[in-house]
Amino acid sequence: EFILVYNMREVVSAHIGQAGIQIGQFCWEFFCLDGSIAPDGSDIGDQTLSSPSLETFFSEKQDGKFRPRAALIDSEPSVVDNLRTGAYRSLFEPDSFLNGKEDAANLFSRGRYHVGRGLVDSALERIRKLVEDTASLQGFLITSSIGGGTGGGFG
Repeated sequence: EFILVYNMREVVSAHIGQAGIQIGQFCWEFFCLDGSIAPDGSDIGDQTLSSPSLETFFSEKQDGKFRPRAALIDSEPSVVDNLRTGAYRSLFEPDSFLNGKEDAANLFSRGRYHVGRGLVDSALERIRKLVEDTASLQGFLITSSIGGGTGGGFG
């Protein structure tokens, strides 16, 4: 007699800077299409949370909607605001969006030592909360640019 033990493996995503957030936006659109999840997080397909692909990237909330385990971080609000007001605005938890008030002007040092410094504590706190809400953390998915402002300097 075999007993199948299934370990749920969960991933926490961090999308940092303009490039990271824009790449993350497309990733979440594809994850939703793959998992038959509507832009508001509701299930439009026949899959349930027992599907490994859903469990990996999404958590099911008490309202029955699926929410990404993600933090979207940028030093200036415009790219984050595009997600806040776009088609997938209801998919994310409100505290998933973290932004400052000014951009890093594509300068690594400005993203690292000036505008990025003010976001580090709140970003780490958000990621810590996401990790604490997992049952079996498998890893992190981080998207950012290597050069440039917030994405390069923050990482």
